Amino acid sequence: MNTTIMVTESTGPLEKEIIKQIHKTGNCVKIAAIDTTEASLTAGECPVAFLDLADPGTYQRALIDVKSVFLGLPMNHPGLQDLLLPFIETARIYGVEHIVGMGTMGETDDSPLLIAERCMQNCGISYTIIRPNIYMQHFREITCEGVRRDSTIYLPAGGAKISLVDFRDIAEAVAKILLNGQHSNRIYFFTGAQALDPYAIAAILSTITGKKIIYEPVNHNREWKILLGRGWKAVDIELAIGLYEIARHGWCERVSTDLEKVLGREPVLFEQFARDFRDEWC
Repeated sequence: MNTTIMVTESTGPLEKEIIKQIHKTGNCVKIAAIDTTEASLTAGECPVAFLDLADPGTYQRALIDVKSVFLGLPMNHPGLQDLLLPFIETARIYGVEHIVGMGTMGETDDSPLLIAERCMQNCGISYTIIRPNIYMQHFREITCEGVRRDSTIYLPAGGAKISLVDFRDIAEAVAKILLNGQHSNRIYFFTGAQALDPYAIAAILSTITGKKIIYEPVNHNREWKILLGRGWKAVDIELAIGLYEIARHGWCERVSTDLEKVLGREPVLFEQFARDFRDEWC
């Protein structure tokens, strides 16, 4: 089986799904992570490599025989470029031919992820950058407890429309990009096929769950208290609130056909996603 693909930060949910999608094609993946024990749980017969992006001493062994890399990024790292530049340079030296990396919708000029994109674009290696919108899975995670307990979606998003995207679709698309090499030096906006505001989502969930669900817009302070009370870490709360602040300014409303073009089919609609995970809303 092909083992020239490496996925970094491979214990994250998106990365695990990418590995799963590649395995489904009969190909193998070198799984690179700090926690190799957890990484081994999804490896099957594929190799696992220790990789700490903050430690250049771990790069060489991980990159042996690797031709393409999905570069999972620690989004909250304050000096993201300080991790990427030495890793990408080492990857170039060891013969990596293609890097797939992540940006995000609504980036500003000083965004760490935009800086990371520039690193990838100017590294001398073929690149594909994906800019996914907010995941349906993240929306579910931040709202499902309120839906279950109070039949209410609490969110600091105002009335903003968001083209939420299923990360199962993103993972399938990334697997295709890594395997076929036909998407070099491109930037893709990965969104869902429709932009919905939280009121419309509440109506869909009401139909799926059979109970009346409403949307209650909240401010940042209240959302912080809600998530802190659920046991969320401060760094994760800050990231989540930041995402919906971006959405509130209208930067997540865009609907792109990029994901459909890579997949060869329409992305999963929110209604289908809600049906797939109905038990988590009830």
